[in-house]
Amino acid sequence: MARAGTSKKIARKQSTRKKTSVGPKKRGVGRTSLLHFAIAILFLLMRNTKGFPILPMELHLEILSHLPSIPVPCMLFGILPHEYRLKFDVMFASSQTCRALYHLLKPVLWETLDVCTLGKESPTIATNPDSSKAMATELVRILEVVTIREPELGSVLNVALTTFSAVNVYKELARCLQLLPNLRTLQIISFPAGRENDKYVARMLDAFRYTILPTIDTLTLLAYLYDIIVALCGQTIFPNILHLNITEISHTCSLIDRSCSQEIHTLQLSAIIELQKADIFSVVDRFPHLRVTPRLRRHFYRDYPESEEEVTNKCISDNNEAFRALRRLTRLHTIQVDISFVKMGSWRVDPVTDNICTLARTLILRNLHRPENAAVAEGMLNLTVDCQEISIRITREITE
Repeated sequence: MARAGTSKKIARKQSTRKKTSVGPKKRGVGRTSLLHFAIAILFLLMRNTKGFPILPMELHLEILSHLPSIPVPCMLFGILPHEYRLKFDVMFASSQTCRALYHLLKPVLWETLDVCTLGKESPTIATNPDSSKAMATELVRILEVVTIREPELGSVLNVALTTFSAVNVYKELARCLQLLPNLRTLQIISFPAGRENDKYVARMLDAFRYTILPTIDTLTLLAYLYDIIVALCGQTIFPNILHLNITEISHTCSLIDRSCSQEIHTLQLSAIIELQKADIFSVVDRFPHLRVTPRLRRHFYRDYPESEEEVTNKCISDNNEAFRALRRLTRLHTIQVDISFVKMGSWRVDPVTDNICTLARTLILRNLHRPENAAVAEGMLNLTVDCQEISIRITREITE
């Protein structure tokens, strides 16, 4: 009997221990919720209410605009130095300092994707094979991060393509470009050159063969890729290109002999295009829908046996022939001309410059009054006369 009584007492003690052990757990849940609430209040009190983070977005963009960045269009070619990555590094470091700057700078940080600059310790791709691997790895990494997390942010992609794992990298590039819905600009600043260039061009063509990129309207590429890109345009891979920029080109005659099927509005070339009939026709025949001319150069010189009147008449005659060729561009509303004079002595150059201004103004006004240019209210003549820039705005009245 004594043993039965003691067992009952032990059972009662265990039951009371179980009941009392429930209480502290309930109190623990309440403490945790209070702690979370206190942390939330602390974060609200610690928000930045003064200093750099509370400046308007316009001021942040103005400050960032003074840092070096890759321009659009970029007429440079090859792997760019590390200085062009400074803007990204500054924005990334600033975005990690506080939440306010993170949410403020994130759209700007990933709007432009730059994978064409070397690190501080990598002088060139040619002398450092590891740089080629690093460039390809960085390209795949950035494309994966953007396409998975924030694909709608990327609008500009500046890329340098290397020889490392070219087949896989080119295919990954083609795949990821289709996943960026707001991508507007693609600039291929560097591409493998040399004896094996044709091999890598064929690999790129194979990677992009079944790709359609309708959102891209600005394209920058090297001259020896122009044939391939125009062929791609025919396959509607870049169906909506409006602005074409060709770098590392020696002369307009190195362009292909067939016209581009796209309605290119703006053309920029790294070559010098002389304002003369032959060069103008080489551009007009290939790009008949131009609205803005590339930089044209008019170089005047004087053979001293010639009289001043003979030189003036000859220059004006050449100008008339060149602008007669430009008249075929019925949508043209902006003309860019660089004028230089050599060995002119005391010869007055005003008649020649005035002649170019008159011809350009007449041509632009004629095009502005055409029905297809009804939405264009003004044109522009940009002159550079012996390194002095002159901009002349040409307007027309819009009648209802």
